[in-house]
Amino acid sequence: MKSMNRNLVALAVGLAATGLALAGGKTLFVNEGEVGQYWTATSAPNVAPYPTQIADRSRDVCVSIGYQIDKQGKQGEYAVLRSWSSDKPDGDAPVYDAFVQIAAGLISQWKFAPSAQGPAKRALYTSSSIVFIGDKKNDPATVRGHCRIDNLGEYVARLQEKENRRGNLTKERMDRSQRENNLNERAVQQQNSRNSRGQ
Repeated sequence: MKSMNRNLVALAVGLAATGLALAGGKTLFVNEGEVGQYWTATSAPNVAPYPTQIADRSRDVCVSIGYQIDKQGKQGEYAVLRSWSSDKPDGDAPVYDAFVQIAAGLISQWKFAPSAQGPAKRALYTSSSIVFIGDKKNDPATVRGHCRIDNLGEYVARLQEKENRRGNLTKERMDRSQRENNLNERAVQQQNSRNSRGQ
């Protein structure tokens, strides 16, 4: 589970970097379920088979994957944005790699064609929530609701802000450490200078 937490953090950091590049005005953020105005998915199931390697099927799980659709309708820039599990219903729960791999694999197989009603081919960044129904057989729409992101642009902006704060704190700690090292080095140099004059 610790490995998965690190992977989610790494993916979130990757998303923040991706979001910075996407926010430059070249890519549009489109909320889940609203891609149809630009692209039509020729095949896009969003309920996935439960991973065979997970023996305990007592929980329902959803994973929200963010991804870019380029001007040719191909996906890329995958990132885990949110996950939820019925065994930890109070918050964003990290899930096993198996769920993430199946969700990303499912999305990567989707094909997109330009929408007849929409503007010219447009690159965009969106998300899809993939659902895994366990033994409880809950309604997929209810489970999906735990991962759905209503305002993707705002969500990515919050992730970026959080990463920037974390980065600023890390930089501040590194700067403070460097200043302390510099002071220690000067003290050692002064002591060595005094010692060499005293000989």
